Amino acid sequence: MSEAGLSLRLQDVGLPAGAAEAVAANGRTITAPAGAVLFRPGDPCGGYVAPLKGVLSVVLAGAGGRELALYRVGPGDLCLQTFQCLVTGAAYAAEGRVESAFEAVVVPPSRFDALMADSRPFRGWVLGQVAARFAFLARLVEAVATVPISQRLAAALLRLADGDGIVVATHAELAAEIATAREVVSRALAAFVADGLVETARGRIVLRDRDGLSRAAGASTVT
Repeated sequence: MSEAGLSLRLQDVGLPAGAAEAVAANGRTITAPAGAVLFRPGDPCGGYVAPLKGVLSVVLAGAGGRELALYRVGPGDLCLQTFQCLVTGAAYAAEGRVESAFEAVVVPPSRFDALMADSRPFRGWVLGQVAARFAFLARLVEAVATVPISQRLAAALLRLADGDGIVVATHAELAAEIATAREVVSRALAAFVADGLVETARGRIVLRDRDGLSRAAGASTVT
């Protein structure tokens, strides 16, 4: 794809023209299938990532094998882990898992540094995205500390469901999504089944009452 065509695609996913042109002129495209791992704890950063298609989930592993899904990165988003590694020179502390076929433009670290210094549109875009990510993480911490498990789980099911109302996820994956233990998710899901809100099968949950789940989710706003 030509540089001009790549710039237009970046603009289509939300980058302002000046930032899109800078990324297109200094980056290369990569693709990765669903299920691929783009980075793991301890890996060095390969460059600034500007997603064009698909979703990347950034997951932090804790003690005892428990996991926390920190955030997702989609078209037009910024990966905060990658930004931190680029700025500090540190290795990744989390894992980047591809949820759906992923395509992105990667700007090498040396070119990222040059663009941050020389391109005002690019710098403004990046810093704006960093601020948005920090605001999201603040909401996540608040939700974990104050919002009941059932409310967080209902919101997560609504967020993750496809057009047919099906969530393809194990209890352990849902536990990582809402920062709790698998056993806690299993109990909450059992209560939802008893209330007629969902049906469960191996590796998936079918939403039977979206309105009821919406009421259960209440004011939970972490997305």
